[in-house]
Amino acid sequence: MGTSYNLARTGRANVRNNDNDPGGIINSAIFPRSFLPVFDEAGNYLNHATFNNHLKLIEHLDNDYVTWKNTVNLYGEYAFLPELKFRSSWSFDFTSNNSRSFSDFALSNSGSASAGSSLSQIYTAEQLLTYVKTFSGKHDVNVLLGNTVNIRQSQGVGASGSEYIFDVLREVSSAANTSGSSSRSESRLVSFFGKTGYTCDSKYTFEFSLRADASSRFGKNVRWGYFPAGGFTWNAGQEKFIRDLSVFDALKLRASYGYSGNQNGIGNYDALATWSSSAQSYLDQPSLS
Repeated sequence: MGTSYNLARTGRANVRNNDNDPGGIINSAIFPRSFLPVFDEAGNYLNHATFNNHLKLIEHLDNDYVTWKNTVNLYGEYAFLPELKFRSSWSFDFTSNNSRSFSDFALSNSGSASAGSSLSQIYTAEQLLTYVKTFSGKHDVNVLLGNTVNIRQSQGVGASGSEYIFDVLREVSSAANTSGSSSRSESRLVSFFGKTGYTCDSKYTFEFSLRADASSRFGKNVRWGYFPAGGFTWNAGQEKFIRDLSVFDALKLRASYGYSGNQNGIGNYDALATWSSSAQSYLDQPSLS
């Protein structure tokens, strides 16, 4: 048995949520040509192309991002026989992000602010049963059976404000105009899989596998997917007539065929007919779309 625990805190100041932001400090400092002036003749900041002035952002942007990441792993293994083993592993991944941003009057005519908090949790459990044995010194057999469960949950809240009287009070609640939003989602994936292989005399290997996955992102009538695969490997380098050529140090030929699939690009609730609230309202009553 074993376990591991990791806890990390990351803080970012005056940088937006990622370094690839085209309007952020890092890209605004790297991509404009170094010979281009930073200020005009009157001492005002100059912007070039679609990039902001990096000095202007440094001096007038007040950003603060904090991320906490916690990962816990637990596993155990038991041998029923020398060739038959069972392994169970569990993991929990917790990520919390908190952000606060304020752009003063040099960046926005009346000032603007935003604040947000998000939480992401990932649970994973995997069970594996393996059998590996060699018969008569030349027949190798290996069998694997397994199951995996993965649950992903995320939620977040955000608020923004604009129209500030002055930039001393920088919280969203100090703005004349404020708005907020929230979100929550969950997805589940369960998998059953098996694989068997047979190798004869370290030369010829036959493999077959079958995987069945069920995702909450798909409709109930198409929730399961089945993915068989098979393959053959010829370790030609072990053949005497190949070794006699004295050309190859190692030579293997492999042929395989199978089906694969994925759920990437599909939203957690795309398969459901849902109602969503609209930002537009009538007579102070929320509308639906």
